[in-house]
Amino acid sequence: MTGSKIGFVQTDRAAHEDWARLTLQNPAAAALMHVFASNLDGNESITASYKTLADYMGRSVMTVRRAVKVLEEERWIEVCNVGGSVNSYNINARAAWSEKRENLRFAKFHSTILASSGDQKAELLSDKASLRRIPSVYADEQQLPSGEGLPPISQPALTGMELDLPARKLRTPKARKIQA
Repeated sequence: MTGSKIGFVQTDRAAHEDWARLTLQNPAAAALMHVFASNLDGNESITASYKTLADYMGRSVMTVRRAVKVLEEERWIEVCNVGGSVNSYNINARAAWSEKRENLRFAKFHSTILASSGDQKAELLSDKASLRRIPSVYADEQQLPSGEGLPPISQPALTGMELDLPARKLRTPKARKIQA
């Protein structure tokens, strides 16, 4: 499950000592914190169902619920309910992080999603046609129409107001540095 591009997770000494105490007081909560930390992907948040976390840890859903409660009460994580038994767990960036320390002051809450096959509908797991591809255009690229396209619309576009082609706007690493 750890397909992270970032190959490290850091803890400061005080957090590491607190984590050791947590291991003695509540091994399941400490183990769950290790699951969260090992799946950080530069965004310091994990989203998963209780069942997925239970499957991942080889423990019961109730054990995971109790562990989450301990981690929340001890301020290791913040829990945001996404729906049903799925939560987003925001990791305390002072305890474990996977980015440069100076980037921690910029809070972004993107999340790494953990999902197990047991939580999915059977038709989602079956072989079926792939999703439509949305073209991507980088900041230094320009769109060029190709292919037959759709039939003409009933009303022509006004001069200078031609429709743009649909595409996702992606920034190149160079463009990201300029904007930062």
